[in-house]
Amino acid sequence: MSTFSQVGWVGLGNMGGPMAKNLAKHLAEQKQKPLLTFNRTTSKITELASSLPDAIKPASSASQIGEECDLIFTSLAADGPARSVVGEILEGIKKSGGKGRKVIIVETSTISAETAHELSQAASAVEGVSYVQSPAFGPPPMAVEGKLVFVISGPEETKKAVEPYMVPAMGRKTMDLGSDVRKSTTFKLVGNGFIAGLIELLAESMTLANAAGVGDEAFLGFIKEFVPAPSAIGYGSKMVNSAFDAQPNGFAIDGGLKDVNHILALGKQTGTTLPILEIIKKHMESVREMEEGAGTKLDWSAVVAAQRVESGMSAWKDGKKDSSKM
Repeated sequence: MSTFSQVGWVGLGNMGGPMAKNLAKHLAEQKQKPLLTFNRTTSKITELASSLPDAIKPASSASQIGEECDLIFTSLAADGPARSVVGEILEGIKKSGGKGRKVIIVETSTISAETAHELSQAASAVEGVSYVQSPAFGPPPMAVEGKLVFVISGPEETKKAVEPYMVPAMGRKTMDLGSDVRKSTTFKLVGNGFIAGLIELLAESMTLANAAGVGDEAFLGFIKEFVPAPSAIGYGSKMVNSAFDAQPNGFAIDGGLKDVNHILALGKQTGTTLPILEIIKKHMESVREMEEGAGTKLDWSAVVAAQRVESGMSAWKDGKKDSSKM
């Protein structure tokens, strides 16, 4: 296994936070330096560092991460933050000015293929820098458990060097999509499209079960028996229990819309019709308009509320839209 002198991390959201924590624990077990960590919301760094005082070292900026680290992971919410953060990291690398210095950036966000290519090109333009795109499949609870599946693409030797820091530290498996960084993020979008379609189908079926008098709890029992996939059970349970809080273990509607818009754009580029995704986009937009802040507060499984309203039912079961049952 390649050993890096200093590993860095930027981004401590619902996915990045537990991923960074697991990586920090792994580095400590391997007797390596504490994980140098930056997040724009500094309270998240403070909280993480207090839970692992000997394994986390706070950084003051993304630029500092670039100056001091030779392996850098990023986990950001969208394309804009990814561009900004990677740009700051590259400025830090250039500022350090070390001749012969080698740095690898592993970008784990769900972004468009165009953005991934743009970031790869920007990284390659800086001497000694290599770039890997490796988005992760799995919800925040799987990130906490270190059971994510990473989809990785980039230079062959670079992938080999970074994979031991990903599995088993943060995930259970990597899927290699070759050297073109656009492939892994495209694959992630296709996968997220499937999950979005599954959520829409769950919303329709759960609503029908209630309208027909058999109940969504009984339907969830069917899911557990015949479609026992983590996503189906997890999102189905959220709908049954009205557990729509996006924090800390959910995926906010705004994030879902970002992904679905990327997927629909991919469909347009390839001439592929995606009617189910058009429907869930409409439902996410409807739920976002139901109350102020819904886009960031509610998990994308809350699309069931829009389906209920369209079916002449109350948006929220028993007046609830969050729960401590999950």
